[in-house]
Amino acid sequence: MTHTSKISKLLFSAATLAMLLTAQQHTNAQIVGDTLNASNTFESGSVTGGVETIFQISSATVSDPGVELNQFATLYDVDFSQNSLTMTLASNSGLSTTLFGLGVFDRYYYGFDGNFIDSVTLSGGDTELTNGLSVGLLPPGFQLGVADLFGTGISVPREFPTGGLLLEFGEGTDLGTLGRSVTIDFTSSAVPEPSSAIALIGVAGLTAVRRRRQQ
Repeated sequence: MTHTSKISKLLFSAATLAMLLTAQQHTNAQIVGDTLNASNTFESGSVTGGVETIFQISSATVSDPGVELNQFATLYDVDFSQNSLTMTLASNSGLSTTLFGLGVFDRYYYGFDGNFIDSVTLSGGDTELTNGLSVGLLPPGFQLGVADLFGTGISVPREFPTGGLLLEFGEGTDLGTLGRSVTIDFTSSAVPEPSSAIALIGVAGLTAVRRRRQQ
């Protein structure tokens, strides 16, 4: 066997393993029943001096139907389903102002114990919330390294081993009317069980050995 053919077979085995792992992840993806980990931060030029600071954290088991977090960050009811997230403004009584100006950011970080979030899109919602909203993905291993200017005692940085998603409400967000909501659609893939990953690696390795013996 030539050096080039050896490299080709190794690359083929690695590609096969990657496909097997990906198929395993997408087949078993299940948000409902997984553990949701949520963090909220706030940033404002006048309140925090332009420094992002932790405000609240929470966790819950995802159920459908059912609201996972009630008045999270004193504001939103947070409702996850298998492929979507809806945040509904449930309270605004603790706000000094309900209209976000320049440099004001209210951020929500969501991750799961057993699932990666692969894509996220804004599905719809009331303009009072969507006008100042941006959404994005957190990469696996993301660390939320922020200050604790409010003296919450929350340990930072916050770890998101499987990544997750981020909703950032910025300039133009209007929290003056209760009941306003926003919905995010996402796709997910399950974190493979260690035993499954080892078994797949073993299968790929055995296949490569058998191919070498047949040469």
